[in-house]
Amino acid sequence: MKIITGILKNKKIFFKKNKFIRPITSYNKKRIFNKICFFKNNNMLDLFSGSGNIGFEFLSNKYKVIFIDNYQISINYIKYNLNLFKIKKNFFFIRKSM
Repeated sequence: MKIITGILKNKKIFFKKNKFIRPITSYNKKRIFNKICFFKNNNMLDLFSGSGNIGFEFLSNKYKVIFIDNYQISINYIKYNLNLFKIKKNFFFIRKSM
């Protein structure tokens, strides 16, 4: 699973498959991003974040991202990847069941 646009293009997102994380396909991610990226507001909510795949796509394109997930393991994977990509700002976590 890779980031397909922006400053992090072609970076691999690390995660281990489990029953809580089902990442979106690159095809669907690209379709979502192409529809949303033209909005003037540079804030994005990644609800049910899982691997953080969509949130990373928007972070790569200089959006501010709020990651929301109920599972600590998902948040840990996202934090690991943020450190791996050396991203220090423009994100926030909420661990909550929806």
